[in-house]
Amino acid sequence: RLAPALGTLAQISVGIAVLTYVIDLVRDDGTPLLDMGWQSFVAWAGVTAVGLAAGYLGGGPHEPERRTLSLHTAIRNVGVSLLVASRSFPDMGAEVALLALALVMYPMAMALMARWQRGPIPETASAGA
Repeated sequence: RLAPALGTLAQISVGIAVLTYVIDLVRDDGTPLLDMGWQSFVAWAGVTAVGLAAGYLGGGPHEPERRTLSLHTAIRNVGVSLLVASRSFPDMGAEVALLALALVMYPMAMALMARWQRGPIPETASAGA
């Protein structure tokens, strides 16, 4: 019974955390996200789309596993990546690039999840096998 409420709370918490970080980043450093250029955001969207497709196509014959692997492949652990990149390359602004990735990747994955949640999972030919 608590799972839907906790899931919603987690999504809101992540959204607030990312928004807070974006506001802090823009306030402190000007506009580094805008300085990256639109090409970077298109590239991140492409990487995310390839991850979603690769995970889905390689997810096996059962639809639930395909969906799970699709999302898991596309959503890499941005938090750990951010920590490693910012500690390894403190002067390179790695956190800005990773934040841009998160700002593109998560909405794409959430939109796909919302689409999948609208209806029942279709039966597959090998269901029950």
